[in-house]
Amino acid sequence: MPYHLELGSDGHKFMGKAIVVNTITGHHYSNDPIPLKKAEAQLRVLEQAHKEEKKNKHTRRRRRTSTQGGEEEQAHKHTRRRRRTRSSLLTI
Repeated sequence: MPYHLELGSDGHKFMGKAIVVNTITGHHYSNDPIPLKKAEAQLRVLEQAHKEEKKNKHTRRRRRTSTQGGEEEQAHKHTRRRRRTRSSLLTI
């Protein structure tokens, strides 16, 4: 997951407190350190939201590709028709 608990910063310990940080963007989810239990709960909530977002994103992609396939088949049939009419015009 792209989140972790930062227990200290610049050599300073937060003394039983932590900050939840996104490892990809570096975004801190609180301005000041919060108690460790609350930080762990916040971490679980963020990870669950990330899983749900990833799951929904995957579902949307699958639906899009299935509709695109139908459009490609229709376009392919249309080009076949064109080729037939062009070839028939050349033989006349």
